[in-house]
Amino acid sequence: MEDPLVGRYFVIMESNRKIGMMGTVKYKIIPSYYLVEFWDFLSDEPGNMVIIEFREMVSEIGNYTWQFFENKKEYIQWIKAHPF
Repeated sequence: MEDPLVGRYFVIMESNRKIGMMGTVKYKIIPSYYLVEFWDFLSDEPGNMVIIEFREMVSEIGNYTWQFFENKKEYIQWIKAHPF
């Protein structure tokens, strides 16, 4: 069974509710760790990939909150409604 986070799009919002980063969850590496790919704001093209611990994605650590989307259509609609 595939992990429910894999394939989802996300934005990371700063405490002032501005978009800090955006991207997709690519793979579950090992329990509790995921490979995520960040996207460039201007070109909406893939960028850096990093390994992130699950607890960082689901809790407010520092001043950041992750928002997840089922698919790209949902993600794009949300981005258009929340300009940078």
